[in-house]
Parts: sequence; structure tokens; C-alpha cells
Amino acid sequence: MNVSAILENNVVAGRANKIAVYHGNETWTYGVLVSWANRMGNALKQLDVRPNERVLLLLPDSAAFPICFFGATKVGAVPVPVNTMLTSSDYEYLLKDSDASVLIVHQTLYYLVEPIRANCKALKHVLVIGAKGRSIEGTLGWEDCLEAESTELETVERASHDMAFWLYSSGSTGKPKGVVHAHGGMFSTSEHSGKQILKIDQNDISLSSSKLFHAYGLGNSMSFPFAVGAATVLNPHLSLPDVLLDLIAKFKPTLLFAIPKIYLSLIELAEQGKAFDISSLRLCISSGEGLPADVYRRWSNFCEIELLDVLGSTELLHMFIANRQGLVKAGSSGRVVSGYQARVVDDKGDAVPTGEIGDLVVTGPSAALGYWNQPEASSKSFEGGWVVTGDKYHMDEEGYYWFRGRSNDVFKSNGIWISPIEVESVLDEHPSVKESAVVCVRDQSGLFRAKAHVVLRTGELGTEELVQTLRKFVKRRLPQRSPDYIDFVDALPKTATGKIQRYKLRGE
Repeated sequence: MNVSAILENNVVAGRANKIAVYHGNETWTYGVLVSWANRMGNALKQLDVRPNERVLLLLPDSAAFPICFFGATKVGAVPVPVNTMLTSSDYEYLLKDSDASVLIVHQTLYYLVEPIRANCKALKHVLVIGAKGRSIEGTLGWEDCLEAESTELETVERASHDMAFWLYSSGSTGKPKGVVHAHGGMFSTSEHSGKQILKIDQNDISLSSSKLFHAYGLGNSMSFPFAVGAATVLNPHLSLPDVLLDLIAKFKPTLLFAIPKIYLSLIELAEQGKAFDISSLRLCISSGEGLPADVYRRWSNFCEIELLDVLGSTELLHMFIANRQGLVKAGSSGRVVSGYQARVVDDKGDAVPTGEIGDLVVTGPSAALGYWNQPEASSKSFEGGWVVTGDKYHMDEEGYYWFRGRSNDVFKSNGIWISPIEVESVLDEHPSVKESAVVCVRDQSGLFRAKAHVVLRTGELGTEELVQTLRKFVKRRLPQRSPDYIDFVDALPKTATGKIQRYKLRGE
């Protein structure tokens, strides 16, 4: 077994001439991708890269990404895609933490690693994409290296549980951790989620707002479509609503993967009178954070394209709980995906009764092998074959799971359990509020209190009168759970993937 088969099987199945990737004005067929992935693997062998050596990928979304990813896995090396929106010090940390011997970086991002590469002692080679024919001191031109190599390459066979690739956690709770995934995991998510939940087939065209370096985007834009011979639209730019609408108009995708904020932005554009055509879409998928019931209802009023909220994580590679077509419960994450098991447990690890809030733990075939070189964190997050998601949930009588916040976010105030996501969902419905985040703080007496950080819509003023209005607004819906304090802020601190960094709001 080797995960590179997800790409190569398309040639075996007679799809060598079928378009796999749309990127700008370029199209790449499966046959061409396979030949270039083979060149990539041969180039790594020429550089004496051995099995299990890490190859860091600092790349915007383009055809070069799957070429580098599968070229590395085919020779037994371990590709490590990383966020393209970090700082030089972040990349120094990632290079050192992964002990990467090779870095493949796009020329537009090289300036970020040039100052720190000498500090990374394990790093032997830097390949720069887009620098063909131009010499950058101390680097190799990616195109020049690959063009010199053969298009034939023998696959290094691996076991399904052998290390295949890493993804770094988003860092929403501190320093990113290297999440180690096995060769079998990507096959599992493609089967259980791509085929069974989304019904993806070779006639589909996928478009994702999340990038390939993120677990969500990796499935959306690469493993799901490639596993069935579908096509994918790769966008190297920021996934702003106008950009996505232009891509939809140009490429007519059938599947759109995005975060709730994107869908809300499209709804607001339509409500403002902007005309656009998304009729090519047969299905929309939301993840990254819970999709509020109000956004789902507004989307359903806006168009007839079904919108599925799903739950996944870097540790499990993609979704493990999902709503199904025709069976959506607005506000819920859905039901457990086939092949996975989920439990809601108390502090002792015992299952809580239906309807009660507890910690969500999950097990399934795509679970990571652990965190690289972090045995203590691994033992906490991977307990006895179960992945501790860090999320608070409750399950209803029909098996639907309802998000109640991160495990370290749910807290007691005035003797009442407070779920931040529950309070935020009410606050966000107020016409003056753009978005909000609720965290636990201590008052002068040391007691726990709920504090809301609120971003107002354009033109709204953060007055004391509005504070009282918002508190009453929440109190009418959630008695005893209205925020004790409200601060108006210009923006909420977020990771590059859009997750709120609550630890910063708590002052940690």
C-alpha cells in the first residue's frame, strides 16, 4: 500500500486524459500529474532522501502541491504541508520541530525562510518553485530538477499503519503540533466521507475555501476528488466571497466546501441585491466551526442548494460526524459517519445520558498515529484508541450531535453551566452584532464570570445602552446565561484557518 495510489489509480482506470486540476488558465490531466509526481520522487531519490525523512511543503494551492505530496509519499518520504500565512519565526519552529531535510517553497514565499534556514541544521536542500532558469543562491530550481528526471518510478510499498504524511494543528491552543497520519487514513476518509456522505463521483468538480495545507482542504481539494477521478479547482489566493464567486462562474463546480462565514457572506451579498449564479452547485458543505441554525435557515431561504454542516479535525483527517442530504437538523453537526464511533463522556470517561453535555471522543480508521515527539500530549489526546476532540457536545435521542463549545471553554458561572457557543449564537442574531466570542474570566472576588467580546456591524456604536440591550436580548432566550461583561472590539483573534483563539481573549 502507498497513499500515492489515490492519484495513480486514475491512470490505471483509464482516466489519464481526464482533467484533474483547474488552476487559473491551466489544466492538468491525471496522466500529466502522475508523470510529474514520478519526476518529483526521482528528484528526491537523487537528493538521497530516505524513507520517513520529512519534506516540508510551503506552497500555495496549485498543481505543484499534489505533485510534491504524492511524489514524496511514493518514495516513502513524508510530506509535511504547512500554513502559507505564517512568519519567519513560525517556519523556523516548524522546520526544527519536523527535522525536515528538504524544503519545497514557492518563490513568492522564499523571503520568509531565507533569513532562518541557516538555523535549521537538519535542512539539507531547498527547492524553489517558480525560479526556473534563475539562480537563487543556495537553492535548487524545482522545475529544473524535475525536468531532468524520468517519468517512471517504482512505488515504495508501505503498511496501512506506516507514517505517510503530517499535518500541523492550527495552534488555537498554543504551539502547533505535528499530527502524524498513516497511509491508510486518506483512503478511509475518501471512502466513508467523500463517497458515502457526499456521493462524489468522476463527474464532480470540487471548490474549497480551505487550503490544501489544512486537513479540511486536503480532503476537499485533493483526496476526495482524486479518489474517484473528479476534478478540483485550486485557488492560490485568499478565499474571499468575490473570488469564490468568480471561480464558480468560470469553472462551474458542483461541490463547494467553505466555513460558515463564507456562506453568511454570500447570503448578505444576495440580500444586498448582488446578482450571482451558483446553480452549478449540487451540494455545499460547511465545517471549521459550527454552522448556526440561523445561518442554515437563511441559506435555505436564499437558495435550494443543500448545505451540510460536518465535524472533523486534524487528528482524524476529515469528517467523522456529518449531516446527510435530506436529513439535516439545523444547528447540529449531524450523526456519526459510517466506520467511526463517537461517545459523549464525563470527566471519568463514562458515557453521559442522552441529552447531557460531556466531552466528545471518537475512534475510526483515519485517526492519527499521534503527535510528533510529544508523548505527553499524545497520551492525553489519543486515549486507548479514542481521540479526545476537546469539544463539548450532547447527543439527542435521534443520534444527532450538538456542539456546546470547546472543553476548556465551557464553564460554570453563578452555579450554571455556560456554553459559549450557545450564548454566541444568540448574540450573533442581534442586528447590531457581526460576530462574538464568549470566554470565562474571574471577577475581583475570584469568581467565574462570562465575558462577551463583540464585533459590531459597520455604523454601530458600542454604547453602554447597547451593552444593556444585548444583555437583555440574551437573557430573554437564555435565562441565567446572559454575559456579565461585554467588550466591543474591532476584531476577534483568529488562526489562519479562521478559528477563534479564545486563549488570547482569556489573556493566557
